Amino acid sequence: MKILLVDDDNALAEVLIQQLTVQNYVVDRVADGEMGWSYASTFDYDLIVLDWVLPSLDGLQLCQRLRSGGYGVPILLLSSKNQQTDKIQGLEAGADDYLVKPFDVKELIARIQALVRRTSSTEPQPILAWGNLCLDPISCNVTYQGYPVALTAKEYALLELFLRHSHQVFKASTLLDQIWSSDEFPSEATVRSHIRGLRRKLKAAGITTNVIETVRGLGYRLGTSPTDTPPTQKNNALSSAERQAQYLAGLMQTWQTHKGESLKRWNYLVTLSQTLKEQGLNEQQRLQAQQKVHSLAGTLGIFGLVEGHRLALQIEQLLATATSLSPRQIAQFQVLVTTLGHALDNPPQLVSWTEGPPTHLPKILLLDVTGAPYIQQLMALAVTQGLEVDIATSTDMAAEILGLNAPGDNNLDALAELPDLVLLNLVGSDNALDLNEVSLQLLLQLMSTLSQQWPQLPLVLITPQGDFGNRLDLVRRGAAMVLEYPVSPAEILEAIDQATYLRYRHSKIMLVDDDSHYLDKAMRLLKPWHFQITPLANPSRFWTIFNQIMPDVIILDIEMPGINGFELCKVIRSHPQWQHLPIIFLSIHADPATQSQAFAAGADDYITKFSQEDNLVLRILNRLKRYHAWCNQESALLTVD
Repeated sequence: MKILLVDDDNALAEVLIQQLTVQNYVVDRVADGEMGWSYASTFDYDLIVLDWVLPSLDGLQLCQRLRSGGYGVPILLLSSKNQQTDKIQGLEAGADDYLVKPFDVKELIARIQALVRRTSSTEPQPILAWGNLCLDPISCNVTYQGYPVALTAKEYALLELFLRHSHQVFKASTLLDQIWSSDEFPSEATVRSHIRGLRRKLKAAGITTNVIETVRGLGYRLGTSPTDTPPTQKNNALSSAERQAQYLAGLMQTWQTHKGESLKRWNYLVTLSQTLKEQGLNEQQRLQAQQKVHSLAGTLGIFGLVEGHRLALQIEQLLATATSLSPRQIAQFQVLVTTLGHALDNPPQLVSWTEGPPTHLPKILLLDVTGAPYIQQLMALAVTQGLEVDIATSTDMAAEILGLNAPGDNNLDALAELPDLVLLNLVGSDNALDLNEVSLQLLLQLMSTLSQQWPQLPLVLITPQGDFGNRLDLVRRGAAMVLEYPVSPAEILEAIDQATYLRYRHSKIMLVDDDSHYLDKAMRLLKPWHFQITPLANPSRFWTIFNQIMPDVIILDIEMPGINGFELCKVIRSHPQWQHLPIIFLSIHADPATQSQAFAAGADDYITKFSQEDNLVLRILNRLKRYHAWCNQESALLTVD
């Protein structure tokens, strides 16, 4: 099988060629779209693997040109573009399949095999056999009487070709076209040499008859199959761990060879970031930078440099959002590029990439009007730890980002664009810790406006004055947490983590209610927060399910058949291990007597259905926060002991 690979990334291409060659594919590789068109028009291929972003002619345009010319060979399109609209665009251009970078090479091989099988009618049986000589095209294993026969890629390809076309005579020139890539420039003597090598190995495996016969003056064909004894199958394949170790070793070697190309792309971005403030960014520079970082993202993903891949994608997205970058986008670009440089020092690793919806990166907005160095360090550290960081250098810029200039626009769309937290720096400089009065008043006024329009948005402050009076004033203006300077970037990140509810998004919630309709309603209410919800309509199964999932919060209805909510609560509290586990009652009863009975049973909170359930999520998050704080404290005490 012969494949044309069209990709301008040398490192990625080398990895793919190595893996495809192991699978006994013959690979031609070109680096731009025009050369891809030339090769596809000149040589015969079984499949084309095509990158989207290419010089001269991009992959989409090449795909369209091939299809408009009646080219019917399967095309597999590769791209870092992971939006549904991108996939639709690629398939509508004529691609038969679309694979998002980074990808598992095993998945790429599987898709290639599926595309080739889909268009091939020459393989009625999965195993190709000649007596007790067997070739498995799926696993690429060759055995004789159950014992493995080790062949080179070219020898395997020759044997497969003869087994697939058992009655055909092949000229040496035909074998050259079928088995060798166009850039190897072999001679017919090379064909004779490989056939001699194949015969020698088959003879050493115990086959006494020539598998490949010479037809004088014409070429070569498959010999007449002998009558052999039944094979005894033996499995001599490498273990999964051995294959992974070999693959990782190959990755590391290839990365060392081609790391300089990735560094060259990164250095271009560094140079660009240094000149952005003075010279801006013209359209040609933007497109060139976008292409370089797109290729960089794909390369880093294939080599398992997860952090670098994620940063490169963020830079690409930033470059794609606007034709010219604003001051805050320039600052964000500089931080991302600097942090990306550190990620390039990491070694390759094996990563199982699974395609799915883009993960939500927690986003924070930093408002710093002084350009403090420790804020720059904080930004770099935050990006490294998986936060999406935006920066505002003035109150006007922050007001625009937060939508404070349009107070009537308090809707779901505006809410979706908000950061997860806002950090305000109220510290001046090391020489004068207090801000000047004008800047301070503007920041305090912004705080008040922000807490009025978006009261649910956590606000963390860094201030040089941490006394009670100052803290009281800042809390009254909406601060969720006040940090006294000096404070390290790591301590600030820890405070950010505590002030947001992001750490609790995958907490386990057990919801017990015999009303299945209300269970559905409650699950819809909780779904946007990405909790792991276990609904239970039959309270008799409570203890079994409880011990299986070990929930972080339990929500109980009161009136249920067999066992009521009060009894379940008492059972939990009867165990010393579950004295601090949050238990929330969710009931239709609003009378004080019932609520008192719930708290007497050990409840932490009580919510009335249909009137207070809008606060359900907030109450769950508050209980989780306190429960996790208690667990962390207990863990620290055990460590000290």
